[in-house]
Amino acid sequence: MARRLRFALAARNIDVSELIALELIAVTFGHDDWITASVKMDVEPPRGLEFLQAVPILRIFDEAKARAFYCDFLGFAVEFEHRLEARRPLYMGVSRAGVKLHAYRQEARLWPTEDRARS
Repeated sequence: MARRLRFALAARNIDVSELIALELIAVTFGHDDWITASVKMDVEPPRGLEFLQAVPILRIFDEAKARAFYCDFLGFAVEFEHRLEARRPLYMGVSRAGVKLHAYRQEARLWPTEDRARS
């Protein structure tokens, strides 16, 4: 920041030391001096969007087999289960050691079969 300020001022034939540039930046941000500003200001620029965790959604074809695999074999614990109605497909979340997975079973096919696509 101080370097950019010094270059911008030099382009206007104003020569300042790095210390003066730092003091000018501190005053601009409402601080008494650079030492106070450097303690209070976050020197890391914002990185933009950050993801803290990604949770994959996996399609399952057999609810019993999925429970046996994820819960019994891999040791995941069920966090939640959701169904729109009693006999509707399951949507559930499982977790283990900070890893989360969501699983769902869908009744109807999303894509037409090859036979239907050809006709």
